[in-house]
Amino acid sequence: MSAYQQAVRLNPNFYLTWYNQARCYALQGQKDQTLASLHRAIQLNPETVQSLAQNESDFSELYQEEQFQHLLCNSAKP
Repeated sequence: MSAYQQAVRLNPNFYLTWYNQARCYALQGQKDQTLASLHRAIQLNPETVQSLAQNESDFSELYQEEQFQHLLCNSAKP
């Protein structure tokens, strides 16, 4: 995780770093951090990230979560 945190500090506007960080958090069972990182990735590149996340097995534990579904179905407005 420290590598992703450093990458985010170096280039905070690269959606894929936030997306991959969300995947790592998801695999660790850290729901809040997963959703926060995924939200940021969606803000940066909504269509791509929403499409990727819909088929991402790393998020399987979150598929039924209302917050997760909200992120996938809505625009990236804060």
